Amino acid sequence: MFLFLVACDLGTIQGETGQVELVDADFVVGAFENFSSAGPVEVGSELCPEINCVGCGESSTAIDDCWELSTAGLTETDDCYGFDTLGNASMTWTAVECDTITDAEDDVLNFVVVDGLGPRLEFPYAEAALQSNEDTEAGLRHHEQDAFPEDVLPGDHLLILDGSAIRTQVVLEHDELGLAAFNPSAHELTVEGGTVLEQERNNVLFSADGEGSILFDSEEIGTFATLSPEMVVSLEIHAGIFADEDSESPLAARAIARDADGNQVFGVPVEWSIEDGTSIAVAPVLDQEGDESSQTVFLSDACIEPDGSERTSLLVARWEDLEASAELTWQSAEADPDWEAGEDCLEVETTGCSGGCTAGPAAPGLAALLLGLAVTRRRKRQN
Repeated sequence: MFLFLVACDLGTIQGETGQVELVDADFVVGAFENFSSAGPVEVGSELCPEINCVGCGESSTAIDDCWELSTAGLTETDDCYGFDTLGNASMTWTAVECDTITDAEDDVLNFVVVDGLGPRLEFPYAEAALQSNEDTEAGLRHHEQDAFPEDVLPGDHLLILDGSAIRTQVVLEHDELGLAAFNPSAHELTVEGGTVLEQERNNVLFSADGEGSILFDSEEIGTFATLSPEMVVSLEIHAGIFADEDSESPLAARAIARDADGNQVFGVPVEWSIEDGTSIAVAPVLDQEGDESSQTVFLSDACIEPDGSERTSLLVARWEDLEASAELTWQSAEADPDWEAGEDCLEVETTGCSGGCTAGPAAPGLAALLLGLAVTRRRKRQN
């Protein structure tokens, strides 16, 4: 349903051994997922990266001094690499003796160049966190159910609260290999029947006015319609608890609003609070473009000293006359005499902590912490 991380910037790619990092904002995959070696790439795409050495300090020449780059299956033009031929391609960095660093290792990036990709809508970064109905590698579990609901992804028809704006984006997917990297600048994303407020890369922020369509390269890939406030009849909370080997911690929550037919309604400005139990931090999510999503929040007990106990918090979401609550239960880490509140805690400005701590959206330290936990998950397409 949602996840988080400011630390993992979109368009950043690391080699298989982590020695080399490439950055190209016009080479993207998904909302919280960068390209991973051996992944698919749309044929005709181009990678024009800034290439850096990871862990080389302030040296600006290490990548050229300590590695030799060779490619296969790619078209090289100036500082760009084209994916013009279907099949396998690669970029290989071979470590050579140099004075800059002493621990250089070989590194490689592999690609599978494909065609026949299908476009679909998804939420951008801020909404990616609790969205999978699959078991997750990161140990994320629903606060009370066996799985997260299957309709958290936006699908191809969006119901939007009248007067609200939402951000959605397009990804390209291969039937067998999953989400593929591509160049958004090579495609056209448009909205008919709505007002585009901001557009960047493969995503668009728009306000709806009645019914309309979202088009990708002139092909309709989604539709939308607005609903008046009285048509929103229910509110529910789905929260994620992150578990490692010996402890758990709250991670994120989403308030889902629905109409009388059970359809999800987006753009509902929810207010959150902790009204009983442990006063964990509740921080509105900021997506990669800086939009605040009040339907999605980070949760964190990272600023509370661990004591090995079972903890509970009553999380409440409200909008107009609707209210939903969720009792969160998790196991704290064991007491640690050397525990200290980290810098992430200092980033969270708390208010009303006797009844629940809340944090403003400008909490980058907390966001990076939570995203670091969550981004390890591999997102699966919902059917």
